[in-house]
Parts: sequence; C-alpha cells; structure tokens
Amino acid sequence: MVIEACGDEQSKIHEEIEKLKLIPDYYKTHPPELLKQVKELNDKYWAIERPLRVSILLCPVCFQTDKDMTYNPVRNTWYCTECYGVLKKGNEERGTPEEFP
Repeated sequence: MVIEACGDEQSKIHEEIEKLKLIPDYYKTHPPELLKQVKELNDKYWAIERPLRVSILLCPVCFQTDKDMTYNPVRNTWYCTECYGVLKKGNEERGTPEEFP
C-alpha cells in the first residue's frame, strides 16, 4: 500500500513536470520561473523517493518489493538478498569487501 501511494503521488508530480515542459519555448529560453517550478517538483519527487530507496519496502537495485531483504549497516540500506549477493561479490573482487560485510 505504501509503495502504491508513493508511486501515485510521484506519477502526479511527473505529470505536472511534463505539463510545464510543454509550455512554448521551455526548451529554448528556459524561463527562470518555470525552471524554479520544475526544480521544486523534482525536490518533491525525491523527498518521496529517497526514503523508499533506503527502506525495507523495496530493493534500491532491482526495485522488487516481494523479496527477502538483508540490511547493509555500512550503507544504512536494505537490499534483496539476490542483489546484496551480487554487490558483495563485486566489492570483494574490487578489493572493497568492507562495503558489503
């Protein structure tokens, strides 16, 4: 339910941004007032997105919501066990195993 509600709100924000970008000369002149509105909407979008990406609700790599999750205390983020395993292996190969204990 939380993921769907966040997605619905983000879709509304995205639609508002796209409407602003349809205003004539948006891409040619970049009117400051429109750029400010787009920035505010982007900030609003990311205010929803950032907490989701570190929550247990979805994996920030594959965006799946129905998998077993594991917590990475170094990055203060939850990952699905599959993505965590891939990231852990990659960091071990790069010589930074401490990133994914």
